[in-house]
Amino acid sequence: MDNIYVWLEDKNYENVVATCPFCNHKNTFNRATDLKNLSMIMNEEVQCQNDSCRKPFRIVGDIANPSYELLIIDSYKLKAEKRYSYCI
Repeated sequence: MDNIYVWLEDKNYENVVATCPFCNHKNTFNRATDLKNLSMIMNEEVQCQNDSCRKPFRIVGDIANPSYELLIIDSYKLKAEKRYSYCI
């Protein structure tokens, strides 16, 4: 089987999100616990988190900003959700 590449739908300091091309399950991968990679995701093989699928695919398209900027970017969404304590 050829490698199937999926662009990340959402990316932030902690997580990246990608939809499985096989079952359309929305997968949230934590950078530290799931990917064990805190640097920019350039081309990472992952496995669908849907127990009935579990097929491998590759994720690409991470944000290139440094970690501290990702935290700042995340705070804009938290502010819009009125989750002020998390912004601090």
